[in-house]
Amino acid sequence: EAFDWDFRNCPGQQKRLLAAEAASGGSHVKRPMNAFMVWAREELEGDDGGGKAAVLRGGSNPRLSKIHMEQHPDYRYRPRPKRTCIMDGRKLRIS
Repeated sequence: EAFDWDFRNCPGQQKRLLAAEAASGGSHVKRPMNAFMVWAREELEGDDGGGKAAVLRGGSNPRLSKIHMEQHPDYRYRPRPKRTCIMDGRKLRIS
């Protein structure tokens, strides 16, 4: 007998899903890029005129985190708790 591991069948998950969809009404502010993400983006841009050469030509380049803080002064990172589903008396992590 195959077991359906779909987390939407867990009690209470449908209510949380509907609340999450309603809360995501365009007011979400993305986290600023960390150093690795900035480096990876520059590597992907390659020699098409973007990346490090554009930064050097442009003169001073303010750091992305400062720009993010200026654009969104009341932003605060709030990590969400890991989602779990209780089935057969066990907590199962939902990924």
